[in-house]
Amino acid sequence: RGSRIEDRWIGFTLSQHLWAVYGKRWLGAGRVQTPVLGWIVERYQAWKENQGYYIIYSVSEGGEKIIFFETDKSKAKSAPQTASVILEEPIVWEEETLPAPPYTTDSLLFDANRILGYSASFTMKLAQDLFESGLITSPALMYP
Repeated sequence: RGSRIEDRWIGFTLSQHLWAVYGKRWLGAGRVQTPVLGWIVERYQAWKENQGYYIIYSVSEGGEKIIFFETDKSKAKSAPQTASVILEEPIVWEEETLPAPPYTTDSLLFDANRILGYSASFTMKLAQDLFESGLITSPALMYP
């Protein structure tokens, strides 16, 4: 199969380049996986750049809230002390949110069976059809 030959040719060439640059022979690269990994890293960096801090002021107990968003940590932490309203007992906490993990083959098989009642073989055939139609990069990429 042509793609197997391309995979080996491109993968071996890229891997040797990685070894030469980083001096770590355990590094490897592939024709499909390398660009997809680059895309994932770019998306993660864009997500990380848009992180910030929500400042929530409760106007009345159980009532309305005023919400501000601040990207600078020091400004967010000093907001309760510099507010032009009087705050009784400000509560400050930090919460980190992480991006959802990649959707894996086992998750796909589980969800397809649980939600749609599809068998594993039928689900994998659908994934292969999606791949051949160019709608997903590779069914093999979905393995954990």
